[in-house]
Amino acid sequence: MSDQASAAQLKRMHDASVSVIDDALGFIARELGEESVARFWRECFRPRVSDRAALGLSPRQHVERFAQDHAGHGSACEIIEEPDRFVLKLDPCGSGGALRRTKQNVNVTRKPHDWSWGKAGVPYYCTHCRIAWELIAAEVGGQAVRIHQWPDNPNHPCLNIVPKEPWPKPVR
Repeated sequence: MSDQASAAQLKRMHDASVSVIDDALGFIARELGEESVARFWRECFRPRVSDRAALGLSPRQHVERFAQDHAGHGSACEIIEEPDRFVLKLDPCGSGGALRRTKQNVNVTRKPHDWSWGKAGVPYYCTHCRIAWELIAAEVGGQAVRIHQWPDNPNHPCLNIVPKEPWPKPVR
């Protein structure tokens, strides 16, 4: 089998796994309520985010690590460096973005939540990005590692913003 055929087979297996996770998240939401989806993601990602925070990576290192993570998803990832930030443009994100573009009847939030960018209709799968890298990261490290600009239109890219300097602290 060629490397190209092997990569295509791995991507099909990855996409099938993402679809199964989508189905499981839909089941959790229907049987236990939508907040159970957020609790599930928190349980899964708190150790991972804590481990990543302990590495003390620079913003550039975070971007490089996230690009590697997304390569494992088969994402089409472009890194754009701007004066004050890095932008990871995923078109599509190889997991949630690909799911949205290829699967009919993706399981989505029925109402807006803080963990779904204040929107209804967000795939439960996609919410792990907000929960892990924005909410949990802020809890364990004092601020979000990256901010996701989740597109309402599944044919638009998902943008991940990583500042070069720490996020400004909110004025209270």
